[in-house]
Amino acid sequence: MAEGGVFSRPMVFALTATMAIALALSIWLQLTVRDDGVTVQPSTYSRSAIGHVVLYETLRRLDLPVARNRLEGAQGLGNRDVLVLAEPNISPFFREVGFALTVQTTVLLVLPKREGSPDPRHPAWIGRANLLPTDRVTALLTYFTGKGEVVREPSPANWSLNRLGSSPTLADQVQLIRSTRITPIVQDKAGILVGEFRDRNRRIIILSDPDLIENHGVALGENAQFFVGLLNMLRGQGGRVIFDETAHGLTGGATSPLRLLFGFPYILIIPQLFVALALLLLATMTRFGVQEMLPPPLRLGKSSLIENGAAMLRRAGRRAEISQRYLQVMLRETGRRLHAPADLREQELALWLDHVATARGIAVKPSTVMREVSQISGRDDPRALASLASAARALHEFNGALSNGPSSSTNGR
Repeated sequence: MAEGGVFSRPMVFALTATMAIALALSIWLQLTVRDDGVTVQPSTYSRSAIGHVVLYETLRRLDLPVARNRLEGAQGLGNRDVLVLAEPNISPFFREVGFALTVQTTVLLVLPKREGSPDPRHPAWIGRANLLPTDRVTALLTYFTGKGEVVREPSPANWSLNRLGSSPTLADQVQLIRSTRITPIVQDKAGILVGEFRDRNRRIIILSDPDLIENHGVALGENAQFFVGLLNMLRGQGGRVIFDETAHGLTGGATSPLRLLFGFPYILIIPQLFVALALLLLATMTRFGVQEMLPPPLRLGKSSLIENGAAMLRRAGRRAEISQRYLQVMLRETGRRLHAPADLREQELALWLDHVATARGIAVKPSTVMREVSQISGRDDPRALASLASAARALHEFNGALSNGPSSSTNGR
């Protein structure tokens, strides 16, 4: 563990790198991993012939305030907005989209007409489309209006009533509604294409045939203009057009921040948060048992003083110069002990000590040692320091021989 910190430096780097990778991975997943609900069945995500993506993109490029709703319930809808239920799945509709009957907003219901199966070679394309039985579509209609009938008749040349102005282009077999409870907006003698149903505060506009909004037909004739005119008639000033995709079984992410945290990819961060909390508790909790005594920052005694002094000299970077000065002081101290003349210079003192060494049979010659020392440049290179250390040992042996007599291990210089 590093001094003054909870974690060592490698551990801090590892934790930081892990958190950075997790954050980058989360951002990457948000940007690249998308659930667009791609399907061949009718929806604003579907690019198949019976899908609605062309209609949705057309409305968006016309600057109409359109959006997709993939949340459970009609959240955030205002009185001026239009909730579009475009060809809802009949099977799950009664179980999952019943909220549309209770919201205080305008609902545009587009009845389904076909169901498709994907092309095995191109899953996003439709391989086959079959007409739904009229009784199934009638069941959906009566769920909203309580009474009515869905029929398929030849497409009329002209509509006997058309309050929208534009005339849609439909297939040979057009799907129409027959009901006395629905007020017609666009109709023919065979039935109603667009009608309005009111029940208390609820307003439901029903488009019986989806061909004019599907990818294969929205660009035909005045179909796009017809549908835009219908939306503008329904929505209030500044109102939005919300395509509900839960009617197609496409639901979005969590609706609360807490549920969002425990969904992918944010669930990757949750274990790291728990690990960080555990480490924080371990680092801050009270220690059990007797408190551990920390070693003193500085040791006491002569050896510690010498070591600290040596460390300071090494940090100063002038060891060669200091060593040369030390040898000169050692030579003067030896001369003072032997009562050498005080006026002798360094080399003269070394020669005087040579005579003493010869008289006492000591092989070390101080003049030779000091001559080698004077030739060292004073730089802290390894060879100079090694020579100075050898000179210091030689003078130390010379002083030892003066006190104890010559040693057999003393080398001549």
